[in-house]
Amino acid sequence: MLNKKKLSVLAGILILVGIIGSLLTYRAIDPKPILKEKVINSNQVSKVNIDTDNTRVHVYPIKGSDIKVTLKGETSSNIKRDFTTDVKNSTLFISYNEQQRSWINFDIVSVLKALSINVYLPEKQYNSLGISSSNGYVSVKKLRAADVSVRANNGRVELEDIDSQNLNTNVHNGLTSVKNAAAKTIQTKANNGKITLSNVEGNLKGETHNGSIALETAELDRNIDFKTHNGKIKITTEKEPSNVQFNVSVDNGKVDILNKYDRDAVIGKGKNIIKLATHNGSISVIK
Repeated sequence: MLNKKKLSVLAGILILVGIIGSLLTYRAIDPKPILKEKVINSNQVSKVNIDTDNTRVHVYPIKGSDIKVTLKGETSSNIKRDFTTDVKNSTLFISYNEQQRSWINFDIVSVLKALSINVYLPEKQYNSLGISSSNGYVSVKKLRAADVSVRANNGRVELEDIDSQNLNTNVHNGLTSVKNAAAKTIQTKANNGKITLSNVEGNLKGETHNGSIALETAELDRNIDFKTHNGKIKITTEKEPSNVQFNVSVDNGKVDILNKYDRDAVIGKGKNIIKLATHNGSISVIK
């Protein structure tokens, strides 16, 4: 009975310490809402460069001639923030960086409501859009730009309704999704993340180390190069190709090309080259 009482007292003390610690931590973090907005005339901008740390990035279309950039979410007085926008040589530079500056030795950002940088771009043709993100989700919707480049470390990337000449993504630890995109060349690269492509036009190149590659398309008569080390490759097409050469390589897995071939195959004159390679995983092309 005595041991039970001692355990009860000890448990009560631990709970009390936890409550006090939580209250002190919350006061030390001192969460505060933040909303900042900047407006830039788009007539002087043909390129956009975004560099962020620990924040989500959303790029949207907007009517009118002004670019609007907002920073919204929750922050702390224990975080040193640097949020800037600047136009140099027709390039709009948007930057957000932060640094924890208190004695608290855990990740404050994970406690706060997520920060978001929302970039509203007038609907016109841009020369380029470049995004570099560390620890954050990236979303770009309805954009026309000759060159689009997105690099993300620890975060998901989603691109939709993109009209471009060259589209490139490079993601470390995160999913890559590209939908309704047209470009001369679309290149996607990932390390520890799945790549999904849906209704995309142009020559395709995709590579991931740990993760699958999936393509949904209307047709396959173009150059495609997919490679993964640990993961399957799955292509779904609305119609069979008429002029392609399949070069497939699998070490541990099965191959099914249109329910007809289980190895390299030539259809028509084989003008367009489709390379599919995986070390551990299956390869399938389905109509």
